[in-house]
Amino acid sequence: MLFWLKNDVGKKYSYASKDLSLAGYTRSICPNCGREVVSPTYIGNAPHLILEGGRKFPDFLQFCGAGNRLTIVSENALNIFERESVSGYDVYLNCQIELASTFKDVNNVPNYYSLNVSGSVDLDLQAMHLRRKKVCSSCGQFEWSRTRIGVYIVDEKTWDSSDICFLKSMPGIKLCSSKFVEIVNSNNLAGFSFPPISLPPTFVK
Repeated sequence: MLFWLKNDVGKKYSYASKDLSLAGYTRSICPNCGREVVSPTYIGNAPHLILEGGRKFPDFLQFCGAGNRLTIVSENALNIFERESVSGYDVYLNCQIELASTFKDVNNVPNYYSLNVSGSVDLDLQAMHLRRKKVCSSCGQFEWSRTRIGVYIVDEKTWDSSDICFLKSMPGIKLCSSKFVEIVNSNNLAGFSFPPISLPPTFVK
C-alpha cells in the first residue's frame, strides 16, 4: 500500500529556504524537438542549505528553494532507515547547514542528508483518461493531452516495491510504503505526513 510522502508544514518546524550550492542554470535547445532544455548546475557535491522558520528541527526537512526538489532527512532518521533496511534510495549526501540570522543561540542542530530517491511508481494514465503527446525521444519532454490533470490515480502495478519512490510522470512527487509509515511512526520521527493516495498530492499538506 502506498501513501504520498509529504512534509508536515507546521510553523514550529524549521525549513530549508534555499540551497546556496545552486550556481544557476544551463539552457540549450534540443536539436530534435526544438524545446528549451533547462538544467540546474551546482557548486560542489552536497547541498548547502539555509534554515529558517520554527525552532524545532524536524527529521524530514521541508525544502522550499529553487533547483532540484530535495528529499532531506536527519542523521537520526537515516540511521533508522539503514537499520530497518528501508529501500528506494541509493545515495545520500551530508548537507552543509547554515542558520538564518533570525536564529539566536540555537544548539543541537542535527546533521541532515539529502537522499537520492531511486524507487519508482507511475500514474495509471488510462484510468485518468490522460496521455502524453509530442514526446521527444531525445530530451524526453512531452505535453499532456489536457492542461488540467484532474484526479490522480496511482498504478500500483508499476510500483517496484521500494519503500520510498518517486512518481515517474512527475519526479518531484514522492510516495512511500506502509512499512515506511510504520517505521516513521514507531520511532516518533518528526516532520512527516502521509496523506492517502486517494487525495491529489498537490492539495494535501
